[in-house]
Amino acid sequence: MAEHIRLPKLAYFTQKNLRIGSVTPEDLVAHPLEPIFQYRVRVQDDRLRAEYYIDSKCYELTDKEKITVQTFDVSPDGIRAAEDWLEDAYRVFERSVGY
Repeated sequence: MAEHIRLPKLAYFTQKNLRIGSVTPEDLVAHPLEPIFQYRVRVQDDRLRAEYYIDSKCYELTDKEKITVQTFDVSPDGIRAAEDWLEDAYRVFERSVGY
């Protein structure tokens, strides 16, 4: 089960809403220029599109080759799978910075 990333229920996404979030390890909170784990989830082309990137910049200013994308079914199971995928990616990031 995801500990750091919680996505809204299906109705949120079927209404064309975009979920944007970030997870900052506690030791980096006081260092706003350090790269952090950032993510976006939305419905695109009838799929749930989850993206994440490690950067201190906003999505629009981040080099697109730094953004990792995976798609899932637009369903409760797809939302759980996207949460798990993002959580796994965050754990890899967390280990890479020594937390």
